[in-house]
Amino acid sequence: MGYEKSKLAFNSTSYKRSVRAMFSRSQILSTAWAMYRRHFAARPHLKFKFDRSDFGFYLATAWRNAKASALSLVERRTEALANQIEALSFKTLRYDTAPMRRALESQMSAFSA
Repeated sequence: MGYEKSKLAFNSTSYKRSVRAMFSRSQILSTAWAMYRRHFAARPHLKFKFDRSDFGFYLATAWRNAKASALSLVERRTEALANQIEALSFKTLRYDTAPMRRALESQMSAFSA
């Protein structure tokens, strides 16, 4: 039994590695640099100085775009609905989020069915 668990864990780890390997990291990094340079090109009043947190934002955006382009249309819509449902928890108590949540969950269930 212990062997089967370790074998399963190894397979899930190798699966995660193979999923990660299907993205071109050099392309993602190049895209992030292009977005970072575009940011400064559009704002000539800013001095071009490397900032890790700003570049990190563009790198995360490039990864998010790469992962989104690998998803099908239904998967993208389902993920967008899940993000909207998660964002409801950050609304103030002024808003009644229960009907909004039900509407989003019904849309999500319609996509998964």
